[in-house]
Amino acid sequence: MSPSTIARRLAALALPFALACAATSATAAGTTAPADSALSASSGDYQVDFSTTSAEPGEAVEVTVTLDKPAYRQGTTALWLTADGGSMPFSRTDCTSEGPGLSNCRLGKGSEIAGWYSLRGAFHSVLHFRTTVPEDAAPGTRTLTLTALSGGAEQTFSPESFAFTVLPATPADVVVGLKASSTPLALGTGIDYVQSTRNLGPAPLARATVITDLPAEVTSVTGLPDDCLYDGETRQVACDSGALSAGGAVEHSFRAHLGPLAPASTLTATATRTGSAPVDPDPANDTATATCTALTSALVTC
Repeated sequence: MSPSTIARRLAALALPFALACAATSATAAGTTAPADSALSASSGDYQVDFSTTSAEPGEAVEVTVTLDKPAYRQGTTALWLTADGGSMPFSRTDCTSEGPGLSNCRLGKGSEIAGWYSLRGAFHSVLHFRTTVPEDAAPGTRTLTLTALSGGAEQTFSPESFAFTVLPATPADVVVGLKASSTPLALGTGIDYVQSTRNLGPAPLARATVITDLPAEVTSVTGLPDDCLYDGETRQVACDSGALSAGGAVEHSFRAHLGPLAPASTLTATATRTGSAPVDPDPANDTATATCTALTSALVTC
């Protein structure tokens, strides 16, 4: 099993966890960004409200669109939002709507976020979007611009353009630990490992992947938790931490079985954080090592 295969299978293991969080959390679409930089833009027929114009990756942004179209306008009715450089700072999100049917209602894919192409006459419509800043969004400021038609008439917003800032993500400092203890077995020798992942914060940890490289003498691994995978070709155990609050920790225990040993040989295992979200500010504590020594061909001390 290749490292890329391990990554894909770890992603599959994390899916039930993500679905459970979405079902139980009132803020599954992301923690709502502070509303100290809210913005309202209005034209003759539209009002567009942003809950904030600055947010960290993973934080939620709420957008509400209110339209009152008069009866005497009979042409195209649509709303567009563009970003300089084409890089929209929002994840793809469908809206919930109050009012007549829409031909399109989507934020984060393309520039058009709403279209009422099949409707004529006067109508009132309210659209709600709850989107997030993508986890991989680079910090910086984008200029967003609103344009619209109401029954074919161009709408001029005030403000027409405004700045949206993707803030640097609040980090979550992951500390990796690894302990080993020897276990004589009837049919050989084994080492019991405990791999730990601790979040020092300050932000909650969404997830972290830690891979433990086992000694070359390892022939198999048993007792793996559900959120860990073993690759016999590379002798690596990859574990997913799941979500951890600041100060939280998780341990993964498993047993490595050994073949014949050369006396006085050193058996070293190393656990390393290979990825986590949000950003980890201190790589110095992302690796831990546990060393054991073979006293005889069948006796190990750790």
